[in-house]
Amino acid sequence: NLPLLHNLGRAITAVEVDEATCNTARVRAAAAGIPCAVHAGINAHLPLPSASFDYVLACHSCYYVTDGETFADNAREIGRVMRAGGTFVFSLPTLDNYILRGADARADNHFVIRNDPYGLRNGTLFRAFATEDEVRRALAPTFEDVRLGLCRDDFYGIEQNYWIGAARRSD
Repeated sequence: NLPLLHNLGRAITAVEVDEATCNTARVRAAAAGIPCAVHAGINAHLPLPSASFDYVLACHSCYYVTDGETFADNAREIGRVMRAGGTFVFSLPTLDNYILRGADARADNHFVIRNDPYGLRNGTLFRAFATEDEVRRALAPTFEDVRLGLCRDDFYGIEQNYWIGAARRSD
């Protein structure tokens, strides 16, 4: 997403899960001539000041949940770093997503991944969503005016089904 945001003329601040991933992002951004700040952090605990951003983009990321926390914690934290009226652009997995095959179900459509065909996310906890209304409820009261689309993609037998959306940070 860094080239897209750079081409749109945006100042970029990124958050990755660990310092090794941050270093990879920094090297790739520098090689592409993209200035950006990259910080290590997780969805429910972003290492950023409150009310700092007009836009937050979370492509295939905001639904990963730390054990002992929920997606609601992630949504509140994302809202914390945004200015009132800011725009949150995101993707969220549906319940019929390939990654949930054989997953251990937890409360409120949270799952522990067990059969990631890529072998990267086994043991990871994340939240999936059945309906548009469920997405809206999960984002409230931090976000409003939620706009959603559904992306159904069969990538060589791997069904990548996601909600793609945008929402406004509540005042």
